[in-house]
Amino acid sequence: MIDIGIIIAMAISLTPIISEKLHIHKKMRAWTALVLIVLLNIANTILFGDHAVIDAIRQGIRDGVVAIGIYSTGKNTMEYVANRKNNNSQEK
Repeated sequence: MIDIGIIIAMAISLTPIISEKLHIHKKMRAWTALVLIVLLNIANTILFGDHAVIDAIRQGIRDGVVAIGIYSTGKNTMEYVANRKNNNSQEK
């Protein structure tokens, strides 16, 4: 199996590339990284492990949240939502 540290490094390296291709706002990239970490960990478990997908999801979420920082993600999400609300109300 591939170590979770390598999976996290791969996900964080791929996040800017995928985010640009999918036009994901910079403030929401932490969520992209988290999803990538979980998906890569699931693929790792299926390909090289014992096929314990539920455990792979748990580990991916747990380690992914630690890697991206729960505080930073919450703060960025709230800023993004507040800015979108402000922009939408100004357009009306």
